[in-house]
Amino acid sequence: GKSYDGRMQSTPEGRICQRLDSQHPHTHGFVTWTSHGGITHNENFCRNPGKAGSVNSIGPLCFTMDQDTPFEFFTNVPYCPEGTFDCLCFRYSIQA
Repeated sequence: GKSYDGRMQSTPEGRICQRLDSQHPHTHGFVTWTSHGGITHNENFCRNPGKAGSVNSIGPLCFTMDQDTPFEFFTNVPYCPEGTFDCLCFRYSIQA
């Protein structure tokens, strides 16, 4: 899922995403997020910063601006068909 590079800014439940270069209202371990193409995205787009096997490798997510909801997964991002390399869909894993 690390390849996802879309511009969704609110979760499927309608929560606005927190900027990735912000630690408010939720702290997280990501100072910046660089896409697979090397572009830095410090906006509030959903991303998949996780490594294979970690809890956030399930798929694209974002930290939310909702105090009561630290993060939410983007269950509405489509899965890529086998062999597809499209930044608007996501795969379970990608070789970095």
